Amino acid sequence: MTSVELYGILNSIQGFRGKVAYRAFPDTPEQPAPSLPFIIFEETETNNFKADNQVYMVIPSFDVDLCIEFRDPEIETAIETKLNEHGIRWERYPEWLEDQQMYQITYEVEA
Repeated sequence: MTSVELYGILNSIQGFRGKVAYRAFPDTPEQPAPSLPFIIFEETETNNFKADNQVYMVIPSFDVDLCIEFRDPEIETAIETKLNEHGIRWERYPEWLEDQQMYQITYEVEA
């Protein structure tokens, strides 16, 4: 799966159209970052399938960060359901970011 494909999947989650970005939103006066909640994602590494000194399949891993003011089980379930529908393996790691007064719920995904 490519970052473009993952972007399409995340952008199709109800309530997140236009609130998904790779690495960061521009956040300029002309194009301000959206209000919470939004999703940021980034490729972190690959776990390639190799044999005979060749890479046969590139398997990228991504961090998908849900940035949200308060934990919301409905939103988390919507994201997890969408990942499951596309056969994407994931692990969830929530964290409170004191300096930004928001939760960052990171989904480590391998697609």
